[in-house]
Amino acid sequence: MVYKVIRPFKDLTDPNKHDYALDETYPRDGHKPSDDFIQGLLTGSNSAGSIFLTTVDEEPELQEGDKSTEEEPDLPEGDKSAEEVPAEKPKRKRTTKKAEE
Repeated sequence: MVYKVIRPFKDLTDPNKHDYALDETYPRDGHKPSDDFIQGLLTGSNSAGSIFLTTVDEEPELQEGDKSTEEEPDLPEGDKSAEEVPAEKPKRKRTTKKAEE
């Protein structure tokens, strides 16, 4: 599984002592950390007491011709089942009381 670095750190379990920067993927190619070490980075159960990684949702890449967004169905005119956004109400001016002297 691939993770995203959310706080920079140096991996002391890596033979190369790799420095991970913000938004970098973890682990680097060629390094297989233990599951316990990864859990510590995900939960904050480590010597620093901080969370360093977050999971990355691996979504399959869209192929050509695939729809990237869901389209709303075509509704006949006059069909009220579609959501309508209400227009904003006009703002009223505030009235202030003038100090009587």
